[in-house]
Amino acid sequence: PDERTPMVNINGLPEIMLALRSRAKASCSARVIWNSVATTVSAKGVEETRPETDDDWAHVGANAAVLVESANLLTMGDRAPDKGDWVTMARDMANAANKALEFAGKKDTEGILAVGEELNVTCDKCHERYSRN
Repeated sequence: PDERTPMVNINGLPEIMLALRSRAKASCSARVIWNSVATTVSAKGVEETRPETDDDWAHVGANAAVLVESANLLTMGDRAPDKGDWVTMARDMANAANKALEFAGKKDTEGILAVGEELNVTCDKCHERYSRN
């Protein structure tokens, strides 16, 4: 970076994690991927949720990209609580999110559905190992 590219440094890990989990809980980046392909069975019947338009698919892809880049941010500098499991888990999240990005680009609902589970496992493993606080 030079003087034409101002860098803004946030304080670190708590702010990154808050950004990943917030934005009105229902729209965090991982949740966008998880909720983009779903089947809901209720008294009203079966409701299928799928991205339908190019904008819908772009929204899924953009949120996948946010997760990939967030994994990079989580491991930069001294943000990582350790250089072992934390880095491995962040890389696993990035890999799953990158697959979601690829599937979104292909408009592949089955791929999104499958990688959603993989992404969920990466999140759960990390949150079990490291506090959510």
